[in-house]
Amino acid sequence: MPLLIRGVIFPKGVNVNQFVANIDLAPTIVQLTGATAGLIMDGRSLLPLVFVPILGAERDLLIETRSYQAVRNKSFLYVEHDTGERVI
Repeated sequence: MPLLIRGVIFPKGVNVNQFVANIDLAPTIVQLTGATAGLIMDGRSLLPLVFVPILGAERDLLIETRSYQAVRNKSFLYVEHDTGERVI
């Protein structure tokens, strides 16, 4: 799903094509506001990707749902369904 972030610190017209997850939103908002997180956050701020897009190029994402678990990056997708089926 696309994510659009806009503001004065963001260069105009920059598009970054990286895998990110919902868990990255809270760290991004915390960094944007200059706040301090009260708890350890699982995600990471997306702000560095705006200025140095290559930083997230080798990122692996773990995706977990009620019916499957998967690992995804730019090179591969591996899925294990609760039925035992595997997709490589």
